[in-house]
Amino acid sequence: MIHRGDGESQSTLHRLRRWAALLPGIVIAMALVAWLLHGLNVARVGELLRHANVVYIGLLMTSVLIEYALRAWKWGQVLSPIERVSSVSLFAAYMAGFVPGLTIGLGSSVVTRSWLVARRAKLATSTVLASVAVDRLIDAFVFVGFIILAAFAVPAQGPPAIAQGLRWGGPAVLSLAMLALVILLRQRERPINVRWLPPSFKAYINRLTTAFSQGIAWPIELRRRALIVVTSVLVRLLSASQLAWAGAAVGVWLSPLDYIVILVLLGTWMIVGLFMRVPGSGLLIAVFVLQLFGPTREQALAMTLLDTGVFFAIVGLIGFVVLWREGIQLRRIRHLIANEGP
Repeated sequence: MIHRGDGESQSTLHRLRRWAALLPGIVIAMALVAWLLHGLNVARVGELLRHANVVYIGLLMTSVLIEYALRAWKWGQVLSPIERVSSVSLFAAYMAGFVPGLTIGLGSSVVTRSWLVARRAKLATSTVLASVAVDRLIDAFVFVGFIILAAFAVPAQGPPAIAQGLRWGGPAVLSLAMLALVILLRQRERPINVRWLPPSFKAYINRLTTAFSQGIAWPIELRRRALIVVTSVLVRLLSASQLAWAGAAVGVWLSPLDYIVILVLLGTWMIVGLFMRVPGSGLLIAVFVLQLFGPTREQALAMTLLDTGVFFAIVGLIGFVVLWREGIQLRRIRHLIANEGP
């Protein structure tokens, strides 16, 4: 029998371990914030945002909508061997998934959008989650191609650290993608079976992995496969264009190739940040990276705030409307995350 004191000490130990895991990321975030605020002209940032060109803001908004419409269509093509789901439903699920991602935390977006699609298509959530894994894997291989392009695009007079980072980034992302592919193929052929688990939990794991393996599918038609890859490339280019439109709105003009390199550097950091758990790392690193290509700190921050603000405004508005129309409360999604996991 576990006494109350034993339970409390275990709970305290669990909380300490959680904080210990988060501590390195918090320290890095604080260091980045200190760097950002040092010598920053806040009034200049406000002035840049107040006088931002509305035409370019409109192009930024359009680019975000087109990007996620293409992401939804691509996901539908990956999901097509299992179930045909309309692109409109997938787009709505994408937008709705961002809402708990902003309020509940990491991992909730993917689970929420998979649950919404599974709910409509009458599939297991884990099956739809597996299709997301395949979709992400395709994006990872395409991203490796962008890393290679960026490595050649960095001029010889540029910062050596960038070129070195890209040389290491390509093999690192490719290795992670290959590892994920091996795990997915292994999962499809023979779901995981851990003998030492309790029978009830083992049964749950077996049901989960079986449903997950059912979602690991790849369209048979060569034309559909090619369109998925081409769409993944277009999505990356649209993502890069959003920073370009944000820059143009505040009077910053960089070459298209510069934005490709910036996209790669930010994407590589997002992979690192996923493991490091650095709060707000996307915004902070974007400001740091943009400065390497010429904009002042104030311009870089204004660009990043504009890009991030427009994104959150669009996905937040559409996502809340979708959840409201579906009659789904965040409380229910929290319960879903606790039971399904990311």
